[in-house]
Amino acid sequence: MINILKKVVVALGGVDTSEKNHVDTFTENIITNITGDKIALTSNGGGIWTEITEIEEYEFLDINVVGFKPYKSFNGAELIFIKDKKEVAVLNSDTKEIVSTHSNVTERYLTSVSFEITNKNLDFLFDRECHKVIFKCNNKQEEFEILK
Repeated sequence: MINILKKVVVALGGVDTSEKNHVDTFTENIITNITGDKIALTSNGGGIWTEITEIEEYEFLDINVVGFKPYKSFNGAELIFIKDKKEVAVLNSDTKEIVSTHSNVTERYLTSVSFEITNKNLDFLFDRECHKVIFKCNNKQEEFEILK
């Protein structure tokens, strides 16, 4: 019944408000204006941006993943760093509830996750020694090349 009413409104000169015609410029603006350092990228427009925040005596690595897979989890995520085809480090997220935001402008997803790094040695990350980083959540993962 609602679809018939929408068709009548459009036929009489009204605006088609169906979801397929909605352009999400809000999410796309967030994706194009991510703050932090871009540490990794994919060939098709994805990437990982990082920022370090301090709360009291704890340090957190906050990441924004722009990719092509949606993630939804209540069990957190992993960030796996690879050097010479070997795992250098695996960081488990402090954020347990993860939900990606979709942009239908570029068909990409934005996923924000925080990792507690207080007593971890991350020289391999800051010195750009690794070649790849894998973002893994549930049974999905995306691979990114580390920028030199």
